[in-house]
Amino acid sequence: MSIIYAMIAKNDDQVLCEFTEYKGNFEQISRTILRKIQKNSRGALTYDESYNFTYINENNLTYLSMSDTKFPNDYVISFLEDIQQKFNEKYTNSQINEALSYSFNTEFKDSIKDSIEYYNNQAEKSKDSINKLKESIIETKGALLSSQSILGER
Repeated sequence: MSIIYAMIAKNDDQVLCEFTEYKGNFEQISRTILRKIQKNSRGALTYDESYNFTYINENNLTYLSMSDTKFPNDYVISFLEDIQQKFNEKYTNSQINEALSYSFNTEFKDSIKDSIEYYNNQAEKSKDSINKLKESIIETKGALLSSQSILGER
């Protein structure tokens, strides 16, 4: 359960930066999706019932990620908004407009990597908290049933 891949592209075919630690055909799939994204839109597409490609397109830039379908969508959107903000703070419109493919890969892929790690860790912590809460509810329910049984005997 994690964010697996992310990219930033301009227009509908020019990747400026991308990052993943995994091998797969998702880079090619993302290029196909990139060409189909409508300008100034947000959305998600499910691929092979196992992965979501989620995107934000604003001002001719697309921020796209691939995650497991079980990964919480609100974390994916927050992740994309986070890298969008960092990217726009780091680069001017002029730099972006003049950029060639992969122009920002060396400088920015570590920011993407750090954000992926952060949001993956946050989701895992949230999952752990939910599991602890479920365990606590089960324990409380057991204690209540036990107390009810004792009261019934009196």
